[in-house]
Amino acid sequence: MTPMLINGADPSRILAALRRGVEAEQIISVPVRCEARAADRTNPWLIVQQILWNPAVYEAFGISSLPTRFHFDSARGLEVIGSLANLLSRETMTSFVEDIDEAISEARRFLDAFYLKSYFGAVAFTCREPWCEWFESSILNETVIIGNGRDWWVLAVQWED
Repeated sequence: MTPMLINGADPSRILAALRRGVEAEQIISVPVRCEARAADRTNPWLIVQQILWNPAVYEAFGISSLPTRFHFDSARGLEVIGSLANLLSRETMTSFVEDIDEAISEARRFLDAFYLKSYFGAVAFTCREPWCEWFESSILNETVIIGNGRDWWVLAVQWED
């Protein structure tokens, strides 16, 4: 099977790490191409909505609409590495990676390829709340949306503690 590349970067090692802790159906990975911009950079939901409105996202999550408002935290530049590393090192009953160093290494390996080692325009949005029905059966969940220009990666994980 050919790996799904996102902006030329291969997420297979990230997805393999997540699959060590949860079943494949508890992970959604969707590449999205869209122009997501907002005049008000203090409100990440304005940008996140544009990404989540993509038909591929609706299909992957099995949703028919988005909430009118929801809170996503934003990260920029090198903070994006931490956003993905935090997901990989999330303290659950089954760890995705062995330790924080491995989490940072895996996140950086993928993101260096995704951003071509130039984090100037790097942006990520994270949410640990259930923003759609797909999360309703889980106790813990997290969504990370990573962007580079028009290329976005929506990565969501649900698991029980």
